[in-house]
Amino acid sequence: MDGGKQDSERRDEIAFREFSEFNVDVMRAAASGSSHHSGIPLDVNDVSYHSVDLDMRFRSIQAVNPASLSEFAPQHYEPNMTAGPPTLSRKMGPTVDMVTDSKNLIDIVLSSTEATVPEKPFYIGPSHFECSMSISEIKKHVEEQLNQMFEVSYKFYESESRWEGVYMRGSSRCKFEVNVYSDGASFVVEGNRLSGDSLPFRNIYRSIKMSMTPGSEVKPVTPMSESIPLPVSQDLSAEDSLQALNVIVEMARASQLDTRAEAAKIFCDLSLQQNMHDILCDAGCLAVLVDLMTIDYDCCNQHAACALANLSASRSCQDLLVNNASFLPTLIKFTVDGPYDSSEMRRECARMLANICAGLAPRVVGNLGVDAMSSWVSGVANLKDERLKMHAERARQYILPCM
Repeated sequence: MDGGKQDSERRDEIAFREFSEFNVDVMRAAASGSSHHSGIPLDVNDVSYHSVDLDMRFRSIQAVNPASLSEFAPQHYEPNMTAGPPTLSRKMGPTVDMVTDSKNLIDIVLSSTEATVPEKPFYIGPSHFECSMSISEIKKHVEEQLNQMFEVSYKFYESESRWEGVYMRGSSRCKFEVNVYSDGASFVVEGNRLSGDSLPFRNIYRSIKMSMTPGSEVKPVTPMSESIPLPVSQDLSAEDSLQALNVIVEMARASQLDTRAEAAKIFCDLSLQQNMHDILCDAGCLAVLVDLMTIDYDCCNQHAACALANLSASRSCQDLLVNNASFLPTLIKFTVDGPYDSSEMRRECARMLANICAGLAPRVVGNLGVDAMSSWVSGVANLKDERLKMHAERARQYILPCM
């Protein structure tokens, strides 16, 4: 068995050496513009090299002169390989130039990495439409619509012609995707709601479709899917409000993560009401919200960050937040670039830091330390998220005089 293996390895070594020598001969022939075997001039652009790992027992090289091809194959000649992997055509991928002694260039075939639009799948969701635009025009229109919605953060996957996005406003959140498929001479644009509220997705899909097919009819939103305002009620007294908030605080301290995530959503909606800020502070909601910021479950941390950002506009709330020992280290950790699906939370954290630093910058620097703040300040200029950077720049202006 060992002798047979050595013989096999020896044959592989000889075959590879012969292939290398033949490789050099053809390269020289291409560089000199002549062929030793046929006497037909070889153009350097007619040489393609096909190389597969030695373990696959396959090597090939192809030198083709278009003038020598038959009339039945006028475009390109591909030898019919009956064994081993198929040969790689020069049309299948980008090339890298190799410079010979005569300064000619020889194309070496590499595998293609260009992004392609996937074909239309067997099943496609109901929210789709056909479009005759080019893929670059489709990309431009989709991103124009998404960029106009400040509540939306997204990422484009070029290799799949797909956008993944997140809509977040208050306690309303929706994760969605937009796909582009090829369908003959045209394209199909598909929208899918992956999770969350349906109304934001329908509005996003409608705006994208109308921008690319302005003459098409878009099914209107039914009244049942519109937000229904609550009936006007009498204002609660401070005592009644505190009693109602105590129930939500207990939800935020529950052992079940689902319950805590729902409490974060409720706090997020209540924080939008300016007259509720002092009551929320008195009920001890800020401490539980700081704890909820550390729970990465069902967007609990994102809703808690949004609630705290709203409350940070109140001076009484700012004092309580700065006095919380765990708040500022958690806040600084989130005011950096990160994944698209948490962009809104990080922007809200930067807005929160700017609000607090507007009046309490010396205390922020004193609590976090000059070294930690210097490290964060030096990274503000390199932030890629423009909205995050806008809030961070405002906080930086307040912090620098205190360092």
